[in-house]
Amino acid sequence: MVIAFLLFTSATGLYAQTDAQREAGVVEPQTLQVGARVPAEFWTTKHLVYHNGDTSWMSLEQYKGKFLILDFWATWCGYCRNNLPKLEALKAEFSDELAVMLVNVKRRRDTYEKVAYTYRTTLTEQGGASLPSIVYDEYLIKRFPHSAIPHYVWISPKGKILAITNNEFVHNDQLIILLKSKNI
Repeated sequence: MVIAFLLFTSATGLYAQTDAQREAGVVEPQTLQVGARVPAEFWTTKHLVYHNGDTSWMSLEQYKGKFLILDFWATWCGYCRNNLPKLEALKAEFSDELAVMLVNVKRRRDTYEKVAYTYRTTLTEQGGASLPSIVYDEYLIKRFPHSAIPHYVWISPKGKILAITNNEFVHNDQLIILLKSKNI
């Protein structure tokens, strides 16, 4: 079942550098795929993170050694918002082994004010307000390019990209299977 899950989810859109970009000396960051390990800079790059009504600059280093789900979302995306209570419940149930980081991408044109308002209203009422969110992201979207949201990236405690999925694969059964395979 895990193999089928990983095979099914490994089909992701990849963006290649054009000849013009290479000739101009523009080097795009490495696109990461299922099965690859995240580079050291993935853990150390600082992001602006909204959490508990405030923002701060932080890296993802504190999540090393845990399963990490990156959830690419937008304030205007109903599917994204509706799945946050489920992620929040999974995070609470598996708090010692699982971390969840929401990622709000700059190109989706959300502002800090929209993110803060969504947390204060919708997420406080329906669930999801305890999850931190990177705002104005430009780094992670280059590593995991996509167009549809919600978009999830599953990373093992050892930094291996296990899956890239949509919201249909975010559930307890799938997470339990992954948690049992800690040597990934």
